[in-house]
Amino acid sequence: MDPGFRIENILLVDVGQRPGVSGPEPTDAMLRLQEELERLPGVSAATWADEVPLAEASRRGVRVEGYERRQGEDMEFHYNHVGPRYFETMDIPLERGRGFTAADRAGAALGIVLNEAFARRFWPGVDPLGKRVTFTGPEGPWVEVVGITRDGRYLSLAEAARPYMFLPALQEEGGWTIHVRTTGDPMSVVPAVRQRIVAAVP
Repeated sequence: MDPGFRIENILLVDVGQRPGVSGPEPTDAMLRLQEELERLPGVSAATWADEVPLAEASRRGVRVEGYERRQGEDMEFHYNHVGPRYFETMDIPLERGRGFTAADRAGAALGIVLNEAFARRFWPGVDPLGKRVTFTGPEGPWVEVVGITRDGRYLSLAEAARPYMFLPALQEEGGWTIHVRTTGDPMSVVPAVRQRIVAAVP
C-alpha cells in the first residue's frame, strides 16, 4: 500500500515544543540546524513538522473564497505545520506549484499547500494555484494556494482520500519533530543528529 510518502530511511526525533517564531533569531536557529543536519554524512535531507505521518492531527475551520458552504457541511480539515524541504525530505510528490522554503518565514505572505482531494472538492477542473482560503471571517486575511501535493494517508492506512492542508512552520508556534532522510540505516546517524539538536534547542 502506498502511504503517499517514502517510509524507508526516515529518522524522527521529537524535541517537544519548539521556540517561538515571532522574531528572526529562533527562525535563523532552526534553519541553521536544518543545514547542519543536511551536512552530516549519511543524511540526504532534513526538515521538521508538528505532526508525523499516520498519527492524530489537528483540525481547523476553513473558508474557501467564492465557495458557498452548504447547510451542515463540515468545513474543518486536518492540517500540519511543516518546515522548508518537507515534501522533498518525505518524498511527497508535488503535482503543481511549490513547497515551502526558508523565505516562508514570519513577516512573509502566508501561503498554503493542499492535497489533490482538497483541490478536487473545491476547484474541480480548475487550476487551484492562486486560489485563496482563510481561517477567519470573510474579511480575511486570505492565504494563497502555492502548491498541490499528491493524495496520501495522513491518519490511517485504511482511510479514504481526505482533504489535507500544509502550512509553513516558520510562521506559527507548534510542536517540533525533526524528520531526517538518510542514505542508509537511520540509527547510524542518531548520535550525530542528537548532538546537533541538543546544541541547538534550549
